[in-house]
Parts: sequence; C-alpha cells; structure tokens
Amino acid sequence: MKFNKPLSCRTISVLVGDAVVECNRILSRERKKIPFLKRIFTSSDVYVFNSDMRHYFSFDGKHPMIRARKYLLDPESYPEVKYETRYLLSIVGLRNAHLYFNVIPGVAREHQFGTEISEKDEVFCITVKANLKSNLRWKQKQAKFLELLVPIIEKMNQEMKWGHRIGDLFFENI
Repeated sequence: MKFNKPLSCRTISVLVGDAVVECNRILSRERKKIPFLKRIFTSSDVYVFNSDMRHYFSFDGKHPMIRARKYLLDPESYPEVKYETRYLLSIVGLRNAHLYFNVIPGVAREHQFGTEISEKDEVFCITVKANLKSNLRWKQKQAKFLELLVPIIEKMNQEMKWGHRIGDLFFENI
C-alpha cells in the first residue's frame, strides 16, 4: 500500500490499528447474517493489531545496534551510549495461527518477514504479508481478509490527506 506522504511508525500503527477495528466490525455484521445454528458451531474471525516495542543500543553510537534484552545501560557509566526503539508490527487472527500477518515497512521481498521499523523512520509504503505458508483453505481466508483490509487502509489514508480524524490523532491538510 502506498501513502500520499511518508508516514511515521506511530501514524502507521494508528492507521492499521483503526483499519483492523473496522474489519472486525464488518466481519461481525457479516456473521450476524449466518443462520443461528451454523453460528453456534463455528468460531468468529477476530483480528488484533500488535506492536511489539524493542530497544537497541550502541556503546558509542558508531558500532551496529545490539538488542537490549531486559536491561538498559547506566547513563553515568556509559555516557556515549545511543538508544533506538524499533517496533515489530503484526496483525493476529485469534481464530487460528494461519491468520497471522506481518506489517513490513516498504516493499517486501519474497522471503522477508518480521521487519522492524524505527520510531524515527518514515516510509512511503507498507506491505501486509501472511506469515505462514498454508494450504488452499487458509490461503483463501488470508486473501479474503487482505481484500477487506487493504481498501479500508487506503480509504483512511485518503481521509488523512484531507485532515479527517483517525483514532486519537488529528492530521493537518497537505
């Protein structure tokens, strides 16, 4: 999905999170159309947007960043240490593990999964990609969800252009 202008990680998180909420509303309305007995014996599709925060550091700011597991370094002992926060964005289907999607900054390569985005980065596009290879049945369910999600994100992106409200953020006109 391409955006009108480069978006930050926070804006992408709000945009995709709101789109997932809207998808859940649509899926809930469609579920109500299913006959009652069939509804009892089938589970509903519910999706959750997940944003895992990860901290990285470099002892002097020149060496490559290392993932900080549980502890951060003492600023007095390491005055030159540089920190960076990155996010791993994903959409998880609560019904089954086959309904797991990565939100990848930029255009994803064939075997690219779980790419993190820095809170300082801005990207012109994202790729929403199914994380697991599945049989035909699950591929159809994955495709159905993506066909529902992508137009919603594109519509919300257009609304951002004109200054409409999305989530708790207000965006200014271009």
